Amino acid sequence: LIKFFEVVTHIILYQRNIYPSQLFKPVKKYGITINQSRHPQLNDYIAKVLMEGVYDFLEQGILNKFVIVIKERRYHEILEKFVF
Repeated sequence: LIKFFEVVTHIILYQRNIYPSQLFKPVKKYGITINQSRHPQLNDYIAKVLMEGVYDFLEQGILNKFVIVIKERRYHEILEKFVF
């Protein structure tokens, strides 16, 4: 599931234009082509957050949902929320 959450995160970052589209490259995951970040620091950050913030909950069987929240930068207003 961690890999799925990683793929979903990249898809959302690309589709919602959180980062410039030039930062992404097409890759094949789960039989479909997605746009994945080609920036090593961003990729490492995503992997680290998932391993440190989600993995233990999955291992213990207590993960109820996985939420990605997109906030407005200046006032931190929630613009979108993706719940899995």
